[in-house]
Amino acid sequence: MSSTYQKQLEWSRNVSRRNNELSKSMELQKDKEHANMFKPRTSHGNGARMRVVDEGGRSKDQKSLHVHRQEKARLEKSRVHQMTTHKKHHVSSHTPPSAGALGNRTVSSQQPAVRLVNDLPAENSTPGSTSGNTGGYRAAYEEEQQNPTLNYNGGEDEGFFYDQLVKEREEWSEERRRMLNVIQVQQLEIERIRGEGREKAVEVARTFGDAVGVFEERLIGVEQGVAQELKLLRSRLGERSGEDGRLESMEKQLKWIIENMGNMGNMGGAKGGGR
Repeated sequence: MSSTYQKQLEWSRNVSRRNNELSKSMELQKDKEHANMFKPRTSHGNGARMRVVDEGGRSKDQKSLHVHRQEKARLEKSRVHQMTTHKKHHVSSHTPPSAGALGNRTVSSQQPAVRLVNDLPAENSTPGSTSGNTGGYRAAYEEEQQNPTLNYNGGEDEGFFYDQLVKEREEWSEERRRMLNVIQVQQLEIERIRGEGREKAVEVARTFGDAVGVFEERLIGVEQGVAQELKLLRSRLGERSGEDGRLESMEKQLKWIIENMGNMGNMGGAKGGGR
């Protein structure tokens, strides 16, 4: 179990490190392409024209909006193509990670965050002053940047991005299914080991109880045998003491008879001498 967990942890770390390296390489490639790309500059005109605000806070008028869209679309397409080119090592060749590593990963971490700026918010679309429209466009753009939903309106690129998204989701679903199967197998193994432990504990307790019962029976038998032996010994000692008393009485009687016989002999001798 510990070796499997170590493999899963190592796999998760390798995937995170590879994703970080891939993201860094994509950022460097994006910076290089952005530095070498032509940036048209147009006149802003008066304040009555409609303006939009990009990420850096710089304002662009309606004339440069189309150029901005095309530039961003080219950058995103190049980044996605670079990502799919570098991602050659399939996830199925690694050991699935643990449940904790699976919980920390989301769908968005495995899908290319492709967003094409092709649509502008419908509100505040009428021409007006810069101060009146800038706040609405800024809030709408920030909301669009924070929304993870992909917006595919890129014409011929739509099929490519959609196929890539479907492929990524299928791979993620397959990986998730394998990891859930591994987790289920591990849970069944834990339950089996736990059941075997309980059965062994019950068997040991039963064996110990049988041994204690046999010991108690033997102890009771020994106590009963000792009690019977003590009773027999006491009876024998009582009989022997009775015999000793009878012998002592017989000895006393014999002594008395002998003494009486001696006295009777002395009395007879005295009578004969007197005659």
